[in-house]
Amino acid sequence: MRLLRFLLTCVCTFQILSVHAQTLTQTIKGTVIDISSEIPLPYASVQIIDSTRQYATITNEEGVFRLEKVPPGRYNIKVSYIGYDILIVNEVLVTSGKEVILDLRLKESVIRLDEVIIKAQLRKDQSLNKMATLSARTFSVEEARRYASGVDDPSRIATAFAGVAATSFDDNGLIIRGNSPKGVLWRLEGVEIPNPNHLADIYALGGSFTVFSSQMLANSDFFTGAFPAEYGNALSGVFDIRLRKGNPESREHVIQAGAIGMDISSEGPFKKGHHSSYLFNYRYSTLALLKKVFPPHIAIPTFQDICFNLHLNGEKYGQFNLWGVGGISKASKKANDDRDEWAVDWDKFELESESDMGAAGITHKLFLNDKSYMNHTAFSTVKYLSYTGNEYDDSMNYIPVNHRDYAIYKYGISGFINTKFSARYTSKSGYILSRYYFNYDVKWNIFNDNTLHTISSQSGNTTLLQLFSQSRFDVTENFYLNGGVHSQLFFLNHEVTFEPRLGMHWQFIPCHSVSLGYGLHSMIEPLNIYFIEFERSTGEIILPNTSLKSTKSHHVVLGYDWNINEVTRLKIEPYYQYLYDIPVIPDSSFSMVNYYSEFDLKDTLRNQGTGTNYGIDITIERFLDNNYYYLLTASFFDSKFRGGDNLYRNTRYNKNFVINLLAGKEWFIDRNSKNNVIGVNARVSLCGGNPIVPVMENESLEKEEIILDYSRLYSQKSATKMYFDISILFRFNKTKYSSMLAIQAKNIFGAKEFFGYDYNFKNHTIQKNELVFIIPSVSYKIEF
Repeated sequence: MRLLRFLLTCVCTFQILSVHAQTLTQTIKGTVIDISSEIPLPYASVQIIDSTRQYATITNEEGVFRLEKVPPGRYNIKVSYIGYDILIVNEVLVTSGKEVILDLRLKESVIRLDEVIIKAQLRKDQSLNKMATLSARTFSVEEARRYASGVDDPSRIATAFAGVAATSFDDNGLIIRGNSPKGVLWRLEGVEIPNPNHLADIYALGGSFTVFSSQMLANSDFFTGAFPAEYGNALSGVFDIRLRKGNPESREHVIQAGAIGMDISSEGPFKKGHHSSYLFNYRYSTLALLKKVFPPHIAIPTFQDICFNLHLNGEKYGQFNLWGVGGISKASKKANDDRDEWAVDWDKFELESESDMGAAGITHKLFLNDKSYMNHTAFSTVKYLSYTGNEYDDSMNYIPVNHRDYAIYKYGISGFINTKFSARYTSKSGYILSRYYFNYDVKWNIFNDNTLHTISSQSGNTTLLQLFSQSRFDVTENFYLNGGVHSQLFFLNHEVTFEPRLGMHWQFIPCHSVSLGYGLHSMIEPLNIYFIEFERSTGEIILPNTSLKSTKSHHVVLGYDWNINEVTRLKIEPYYQYLYDIPVIPDSSFSMVNYYSEFDLKDTLRNQGTGTNYGIDITIERFLDNNYYYLLTASFFDSKFRGGDNLYRNTRYNKNFVINLLAGKEWFIDRNSKNNVIGVNARVSLCGGNPIVPVMENESLEKEEIILDYSRLYSQKSATKMYFDISILFRFNKTKYSSMLAIQAKNIFGAKEFFGYDYNFKNHTIQKNELVFIIPSVSYKIEF
């Protein structure tokens, strides 16, 4: 700690002295477009308000603007255009290291100009997708960097939102309103992609760290229910992630080094004077540096990832984007070869694992006229996983436990056409055609006979076709309707779904509004479930689960919004979700609603299960203004399911409540300028325990191994947990670069994570498997 204080003092002193008497400035630029048709708006007014100096300009014929020689700091930007609602963007961060590029979208007014002037805030509690009615919000890159516990990770940011909880401290799996993490749809540039987290599906569904760097992300959307018709094959939520385009005029670079990894990012024009640009980021993990702070015998992951976005302006032929993301990750653990030191099963267990993912595509966007544009994408994704587990027996012989090796490749095309018929009515219709190729080699010692038995050794292909159409109709300036339908055909079993989506929003008095949303959603199961195989006495291999139908869900949400003032709002959303056609094992408590990563499943399933999730989400949020913000969210819910034995139980994810409080404040180090800033951010989270399966104590002690009582599945819970995270950010601006020093710590209170029960061989007792993860992180980033 003394060394850290000394280094911090040296850095601050050096930075403050080096910028003394310097006048630092930067450029704010971007485009102003129509939010529905996305056509540029020429001659729109763009100005900085509440500033000691006046900075103002108008857009050119292509909707492009520039505000030059703007000193570092935070600014509110006002955008106005005749016939459109005024837009105010609050607290735009300007540094000396990189130009600020804004994508500003204005909504055409549906009332006459002489009636009233509408002023709108760019509200992060609302989504970029205007077909969404409620249960949606935007998350920004700056939030990923600023929020305590965010760690530049979209999944970890989302756990601060109402209705969302993490499966555990070490897992990026998201429980949305009581649903399994497998119900989340991940989209990148409009394409469904595999779970974009390192080590996903190895120990759990969520994975450990995101493959995305904050250097790459544009503002993106997050949905928690009743989402628009363009989103299909999902039950609980949607991450709709967008990559930003590189700076088309100037080359800029970022280097970041920290405990989690080292990043190198670059962007700029292919050729100056043209509108095409490149952007990429590469990261290599350095988690091995934190080995001493992790509990012993933990398989620490190593990973690397890359992401890129190439933007090509074809002028009259439209715009082309070549984009991609990929990540590889590994983790291993050796068994303790000293038998006398064994205390629990984990001590004699060893593993080798690898989890890789990738996605790439080329997108073409073409404006047909000033009302319509079409968008088409050709894409490919891949998911590869390998896992081998073995353990010593009492005679120090290796016993195989499990082996998983599979790859899923997907190729496809998607497209849509968006038309703004008038200021009141916009429509969007499209398709997604995906072709899957798979190869499974899954074996498990399911009978404890020291032999690996085949779960699936199938390879083949299948297809999923999705169609959608959705519309928005603004009846008045304060009342609008959203409606649409999604349909999908799964070629494996020829199932066709028809899924209506409806939404209504009414601002009945100023600053107060109500919303109502309904959606029928469906989702196919992980492909390995369909290809569980059985061998008959004749040697014939049968696949009894290929006829499984998709799980379906009715979702109803009611919303109330109160804009307390320009920067503070209250949102309340009660909801009800009914799930049906859930695959279950007949006469068993098993249900796919609780699916985690059970590759040892070797049973015939039937679509006979049901489930319910209901609760209320509450959000009180003060957006960053006057250098401070806070976010208070509370979710109270109940999640139940009915298995193949027709009994209702808690689901695996029924935590019952999650409460989060985030707050942050910024101070200027030098009162005479805004060149150097200190930001302190903190988060406190209180969440209910996870439902667990009780242990049968007498039987376990007698057999000297853990035996669980599945007749009382999820009838007990682990302890309630409280987490405390903090981050301290130092931002420094110099003439040719800016930098940021980030000091973060997660789980300072040392909350324990419960991972089940162990039988202790040494003292012949049953003990809880509880671990404490306290993770410090220091990183330094330079932008130039």
